[in-house]
Amino acid sequence: MITRDGTARRRHYNPATRKWTFDPHPMPMGFDAMGDRVGFHVAGRNLGSHWVSVERAVLLAWAHRHPDGPWTVVQVRDDIELVGAPKKPSALPFAWAEGEMVDEGTARVIQGETWKPLRWSCGLCPVQKGYQISSFGRLRNKRAQVTGGLWYNGDRWAGVRDGALVNLTVAAGLRRNDVEFTPALWTAAEAVGHGEDAFDLARLAEVQVSTAWNRMVRVAPFFPADVLKQKVARLVSPDLWALLSRMVQEQRAVVGGPLSELMPVVQKELKKSGSFRRSEYQWEQLRIGRLAAVR
Repeated sequence: MITRDGTARRRHYNPATRKWTFDPHPMPMGFDAMGDRVGFHVAGRNLGSHWVSVERAVLLAWAHRHPDGPWTVVQVRDDIELVGAPKKPSALPFAWAEGEMVDEGTARVIQGETWKPLRWSCGLCPVQKGYQISSFGRLRNKRAQVTGGLWYNGDRWAGVRDGALVNLTVAAGLRRNDVEFTPALWTAAEAVGHGEDAFDLARLAEVQVSTAWNRMVRVAPFFPADVLKQKVARLVSPDLWALLSRMVQEQRAVVGGPLSELMPVVQKELKKSGSFRRSEYQWEQLRIGRLAAVR
């Protein structure tokens, strides 16, 4: 999330309590490769990261850019269309060279358009019931308000209650939700699917065991929940999996919180003589174990 003045903070979803919390510390800024522009390093949809300037980050969150318009950022423009802003917002310090207005006060009737209930999850956060998605990629809420979303990188996106972000293009079935794995991640996915452990993957890929664990964690979210639980139950220490499963059943908030807070609890509740406490890869096991347990 980013404010109009460029302060960005990460938000964390706790699947145990089903609540979002903001990171108390703003995201650090960094310079681009040329060293003359300030921005943020953010995660990409293809499991990578990229740098985005502060001004572009603000505009992506607060203003619409026309699909055929340039990426050029221009200075103050008073008639910019704001999304989710106060009724009388102050002007943004910059704007797109060309924008568009897509939020509809009175929904247009489009011939041939059909509607169906929206079924969508933003990571582990499910979208509340009551939203509908159209065959043309428009979103309608309980109050019959309709939006076409904002355009970014070939798709249209819209935010809904409880902080989830919906890819309208994918939700409407207008394109497949493909993820581009690198060859290294494909190998990791195959290892998880075949029930191999991190040591097997490390030997196969000729990498460190810690690197193998990291790759397994990165591909784990793309497995169906029931399949992932089955695979990870055999991948991590039995005592750790039993504890995490019990925590989820008891709806303990700590299991969905930061790993830095979960680890001390796990270490306290598991015996030192157990397989998890004797492992040198405790953090790696906890990352993938928790990910599977809360699904």
